[in-house]
Amino acid sequence: MSDVQEEKGLHIFDDDENVEPLTETEENKLKNIQEERAIKKLTDLRARVLSVKAAIEEENFIEIFIKPIRGNIAEIKEALENVDKPRDLAMMQGRLIAYRKMLNFPETACQQLETEVSEIKRDMPLFYMHNETFQDCQKIRFDKDQYKIITE
Repeated sequence: MSDVQEEKGLHIFDDDENVEPLTETEENKLKNIQEERAIKKLTDLRARVLSVKAAIEEENFIEIFIKPIRGNIAEIKEALENVDKPRDLAMMQGRLIAYRKMLNFPETACQQLETEVSEIKRDMPLFYMHNETFQDCQKIRFDKDQYKIITE
């Protein structure tokens, strides 16, 4: 490769002295865009969590969804103690993992929201302190023992 071609190539890691800093207006626009994106993501995740909360608080939810899954988990655990065939063992273990994931969907939704809250705390400390949506999202948690999403 010639010296001329090397100079025309991309210099990704070079410090470019010709890059001008953002103006105050540009910084404000960037800040507003970041805040809008954060609010949208928090709002979407909170809406998902509240939808899950509404579903798991339905009167018959435990009877229709949780008890059958827990029954299947217990049945599979018992069957795993006596299984001889490797293929049957693998199938039962796969079903067991799937049923456990089905039970954990409220916790997963809350964890996603909690992760986003943590990222905003880390990346945008001045933004989150006075934002009502952020404060509401920060209060949401999942209680495994009661199988409830707590929003207070």
